[in-house]
Amino acid sequence: MLILFGTMSSIACAADEASQDNAGVAKSEATAEQKATEADQKAEEARKAAELKAKTEEAVKAKTEKEEELRQQRDEAAAQKQQEAAELAANDPLREIWASQRTMLDSVIKQSTTLSKRFLSDVSVLEQIRPVEQDINRQLVLVNEFQTYPSPLEAVSRRLGISADLVNTIILSAATVQLSAHDLLQQLERSADSMAEIALTKYGDTAEYMEQINTARFLLTAIITRYASALAPARALVKKVEQTRSEISAKLPELWKNYYTQKPVSWLSGSEWEALPRALGYFGISIELRKAVELPLTTTQWQGALSRFVITLVAMGLLGYLLCNQFLRSYPEIQRQVLRSSLPWNVFGMALIAASYTPSLELFRLFLALGNLALIMGQVTLAWQLRRIKFPDITREKSPIFALVPLTFAAYIFLYLPLPRLLTLVLWLACLVVNIWICHKSPDLDLGKMQLEKSILNLQPVVLWPCLILCIIGLHFYSMVVYLLFTSLCVAVQISVASLSFLSRINESLDNEDTSTMWLSFLLAISAPVVLLLAAAVVSLWVGTLPGGLDLLQFYIFKSVSIGETQLNFMQVLLIATAFFLARTAARMGKNLIAKMPDKGMKLDRSLITPMQTAYVYFIWLLFGFFVLKSLGMNLSNLAVIAGGLSVGIGFGMQTIVNNFISGIILIFSRNLQVGDVVEVGTVVGRIKQINVRATVVETYDSAVIYVPNSAFVSGNLTNWTSNSRTTRQQVTVGVAYGTDTELVSRLLLEVANKSSEVLAFPKPVVQFQAFGASTLDFRLLFWVKDYDLATGVASQLRFAINKSFAEHNIEIAFPQMDVHLKRDPAPRPAGRRPAQALPSRRMRPARTRRAPTRQAL
Repeated sequence: MLILFGTMSSIACAADEASQDNAGVAKSEATAEQKATEADQKAEEARKAAELKAKTEEAVKAKTEKEEELRQQRDEAAAQKQQEAAELAANDPLREIWASQRTMLDSVIKQSTTLSKRFLSDVSVLEQIRPVEQDINRQLVLVNEFQTYPSPLEAVSRRLGISADLVNTIILSAATVQLSAHDLLQQLERSADSMAEIALTKYGDTAEYMEQINTARFLLTAIITRYASALAPARALVKKVEQTRSEISAKLPELWKNYYTQKPVSWLSGSEWEALPRALGYFGISIELRKAVELPLTTTQWQGALSRFVITLVAMGLLGYLLCNQFLRSYPEIQRQVLRSSLPWNVFGMALIAASYTPSLELFRLFLALGNLALIMGQVTLAWQLRRIKFPDITREKSPIFALVPLTFAAYIFLYLPLPRLLTLVLWLACLVVNIWICHKSPDLDLGKMQLEKSILNLQPVVLWPCLILCIIGLHFYSMVVYLLFTSLCVAVQISVASLSFLSRINESLDNEDTSTMWLSFLLAISAPVVLLLAAAVVSLWVGTLPGGLDLLQFYIFKSVSIGETQLNFMQVLLIATAFFLARTAARMGKNLIAKMPDKGMKLDRSLITPMQTAYVYFIWLLFGFFVLKSLGMNLSNLAVIAGGLSVGIGFGMQTIVNNFISGIILIFSRNLQVGDVVEVGTVVGRIKQINVRATVVETYDSAVIYVPNSAFVSGNLTNWTSNSRTTRQQVTVGVAYGTDTELVSRLLLEVANKSSEVLAFPKPVVQFQAFGASTLDFRLLFWVKDYDLATGVASQLRFAINKSFAEHNIEIAFPQMDVHLKRDPAPRPAGRRPAQALPSRRMRPARTRRAPTRQAL
């Protein structure tokens, strides 16, 4: 045991020693391993440090290279900019502008010096004004002498105008330098303003530049001042002349009125005849004085008048020839007469009138008078030829109105020439007496149905006698004016009637199937008021041709009459009246044009016709209303105030009117109702005749016209029997006696309906067994007719046919019946009286009444 124990102990010790040896070996191995690991870590750290150092060195090197590259780029950019700056400096546009500005300044200074040297030579031109100034002073003296004589005063005013034009021409030629200096000064100011900033900021010669500018300004201002001082007297003279002419123009209407309304000439007085030779001595002076008013005086005036005459002559001749070929080719004889006589007179007269007007709107009276006389001949001839179109049976080529022309020409000549009043009276009196004798001896002309010309010729003696009486009492001016007014009105009426008749004939000859003719017809209708306006212009032209006539026309036509704050004159009234007739004609013809559009092949729904017509008419009258307000000088912004007042009025007392108005607009544009529809509103049944904005016109079948307020159609129940179509279903009710064959009744009713030509085959007629009545079997025949207006008549015809058919087949049309039964009285019978017997029941029919015979039958 002990050995075993010792052995085991030794074994344990050996084991312990072995384990300790193993632990030491392991520890040493661990230590070696740790040292190796530390060596590896140091080697790794050294490697990393080396790599980091290499990277750092590379980064530094790259940075250095980058900085070197950027430095080189900066150097290159700087060099390039320096080169560009050098190039810009070499090619600086401002330097060129500056140089050109300096050159311009030098040129201005040079021109200023030259203009200053021209002053004396230009001022010497003003010496030409002195004789003109003396002539003007003489004419101003004549103005004071002729203060109350319109004819010489007008002539002096025209001569003053010619002298003032001559002075203006001289001033303009002398003021050329002044105008040039003024333009140069403006150019210098603009250049100085635009270049001063550049000069101050960049260039060093600013002081020299500004000094030269001031020098040029001084020279130019001095030139302008010297010329203004030299030309001031001439300009003051022109201003004085213009002021004098304005004063004369303001006085002339009153002077001409006094001239024509002078007191009567005492032609039977010896003193008047004694003063006649002295008055005749002034005739030549007056003619010489009025040359400036009657005819051009300068070559320039003659050239202008001749050019206007030729241009108007050619233009109006071609236009008249084209119009004749267009509208008179259907009447070759009339066309030949118009081209041979009427057209030359009218064209020549219009050319003379065009030549009489100057660019300054002054007139050469002689050209105007001759042109008006030529127009008188042309108008009389044209009116007669147009009248012959309506009366082709009249073969007379010369107008009977030519009987008025000789005395008309005599009146014009006497009024035109500055003859003494006594001599004018005597000559006019002699002409009146001769003309009255000619009218008395002349035979009546056969003018057929031309009542207008007959009336004019019959009125001529009636007018001549009052003219003779006025002349005898010394009012010969009144006498001549009355006769001229009569002649001008006769010609104006004749040409108006002839023109309107000719336009109507052209309108009737147009092709109604052509769409384009609708617009031509519309334009022809619009031209009718224009013709009347031209007729009024003809009368005005006759008056304007008289001496002082234009002054009187301008004075009285444009003379304003104050009505409150509104200024109204005759021209405004004439324009408003003309616009009214044009608007009315345009509205009427436009409605007709719109109504005919579907018939002309235009794809337009007929239900749109009424709304389009209403909108068009209200648009036309709205334009007319704005035109009137603008013509009266009313500010359209005041309409807002008017609208505010209307809103208050609507709120208090116009609700019904506005309600009907709005309802009318709704009815028109909603197209629920159309003209011709059969409607039932309330107790009214009838056909729509017209839809207005306030009420709708309904014609009943009793031919009564009822005006139904539009609000009744909108707010109440409305039945439109023909809104979908004119076809409508009707019915006829009939009752037959009990026991009648119902199949036979149905067959007969259908036969009657089918035989009627007014009953439509489709939808088919239908018979309905309606009810078992108290005394009848009630049937209803339903059928369709093509038009609602035929319904009542067709129903009546069917009733006649039904009655006849039922009578042929012994079918009784029953009527209300009543059976009366008498019962025995259960009460005791009185003594001595026979018992009553029961009466048989019988059917009681109502007694038929006989019509009393009429008095005629008796």
